Amino acid sequence: MLDLISKIKESTAFDFREYAYPMDPLHYLFDEWVDYYRTKFAICQALKPNSILEIGVRYGYSAVTFLSAFPSAHYTGIDNNSATFGGQVGALDWARRITSAYAAEFVVADTQKLSTLPGSYYDLIHVDGQQDGDGTFHDMELAIEKGKWILVDGFFWSRENMLSATFFLEKYRSLIDGAYIIPGYAGDLLVKTKTRPDLKVFRAHPRDHRSLRGSYDEQYFLHDCGGFMGFKAYSGKRLTDGRLIVLYHIGNPGKGMSILDVGCGRGELAYACYQAGATVVGVDYSSHAVEIARQAYREDCGDHLQFVESDILQFETSKRFDVIFAADFIEHISTPLLDATLKKIAMLLRPGGRVVIHTWPNRLAYDYKHRMSRRQIRSLGSYLPRNQRTYYEDLMHISEQTPSSLRRALRRNFRSSEVWVGNGHTPLGPGNGAPIKKTLREYDSIFAVASDSVVNCGEIAKSISQAPLDPEKMSGVRISAAVVPDTLQADETVTGTVEVANGSMTSMSSFPPHPVHLSYHWYRDGELVCRDGLRSPLLPGLNSGQSQAYSVWIKAPDEAGAYELVLTLVQEFCFWFSDKLPECVWQHNVTVTRIQ
Repeated sequence: MLDLISKIKESTAFDFREYAYPMDPLHYLFDEWVDYYRTKFAICQALKPNSILEIGVRYGYSAVTFLSAFPSAHYTGIDNNSATFGGQVGALDWARRITSAYAAEFVVADTQKLSTLPGSYYDLIHVDGQQDGDGTFHDMELAIEKGKWILVDGFFWSRENMLSATFFLEKYRSLIDGAYIIPGYAGDLLVKTKTRPDLKVFRAHPRDHRSLRGSYDEQYFLHDCGGFMGFKAYSGKRLTDGRLIVLYHIGNPGKGMSILDVGCGRGELAYACYQAGATVVGVDYSSHAVEIARQAYREDCGDHLQFVESDILQFETSKRFDVIFAADFIEHISTPLLDATLKKIAMLLRPGGRVVIHTWPNRLAYDYKHRMSRRQIRSLGSYLPRNQRTYYEDLMHISEQTPSSLRRALRRNFRSSEVWVGNGHTPLGPGNGAPIKKTLREYDSIFAVASDSVVNCGEIAKSISQAPLDPEKMSGVRISAAVVPDTLQADETVTGTVEVANGSMTSMSSFPPHPVHLSYHWYRDGELVCRDGLRSPLLPGLNSGQSQAYSVWIKAPDEAGAYELVLTLVQEFCFWFSDKLPECVWQHNVTVTRIQ
């Protein structure tokens, strides 16, 4: 495409000055603009668009350039007819005059106040670059809904304009086939989209989760949905996502329990609960999610682990559940259906059962922190978009919650509930006593538990915190197996696998304030050369009687030689298991080499 544009530009003698308004206040720049408009001429002739829409017309120089390049095109121009951002009051009269021989029409409107562009679909949409960053970003959002090609004028006019267009490319990369940067007087950004005439991308458009069913596809679950990297790394067999680990500990799955995972997605949480001995049903209305989960856990699917494709409001079962999880589900359903959904969940609980919820983001903190970031970035002369949300968040987050809004919804449908905030795998816990205003603005995850029985805050807080352990009660903890390399390069960091069995009567986790971590010591010729190895968390924690494989990070010593690696556990600010429980170690000889 770039070669074709360059070839056309070299051969054309088009000169926009033949159409220029004699009294244009910027007439002194006309000679510099000749090459600039020849680039636009070449782009249009290369694309051969049958329909063109331009945002920001001014005197119509781009309009007549496009129509001279491809005379059969139908042109629509939108201009605010004002003196803002390079515009000129009354300039549209001249634009109409010089395009009168073509199929051209003009609309007086401010695109910043539009939620969609007029008309149906265009082969080429030209976006004026003489705007602030937010204006450019907004107009590009309008354009991607209705344009096969988007040509952004003045890509290099300002850093703010360039950054806003770049942020746009990052956000909507799933809807873009490619982009070309064409240097020149002001620079042009030419974007090839893969959108379609019926696409809607704006939060301003009303949405219902049922209309978005097709958007929850494999691309979303395996490339955007939170925790997808951990799912890929361990094929879903290890629970690595912090939010799910918190829910897992609050739910405390075990033998004999019946668990429902609403909006189960890829199924990591459901599988972890099944591994803990529970009977689990995962429900998701996305056929792609259910298929991913069934494929990931096909060897285990059966009477005790099932994945069902269904909207929760249509889900029918005679079972009742001890625990129902709703992990990052609430924000994806429309507000009018929230009460109906919570009521259905309450009906599916056994007496005394509880629903455990995580929703993200806490809208108060998410928006507040972004406003602060934008203010700081602007003070440094740079740019962040007004809307920080990803494409999928904009599309799928229909009813983002605040702690207060979720608390009200739960109180309408459950006898007892507790709502609190946190960040990922470090929730504050209910009843933490932190200053409310500060807390709400700093933590962007919301957690909740609801039940027909009284929710015990102390019990919840205990499940997601780690108190000091009594070494005398931990004698049943063992490192039963490990897989680590026999040879390492000096200073090399690798990941091994450690099997930990908890034969004690006490649970262990990596929650604060005294987290338990996997770590190691290095010995050489019987002498300790490194006591404090890298820390690796227990994700999830290990209940009494359980055995679990964990990843452990290991960094080799900086000198070559023969070493003994001693893997063990450490409770931060308390004790090393190797000091108090010498049987809780695993030793391995490692040769450390150095590349000459």
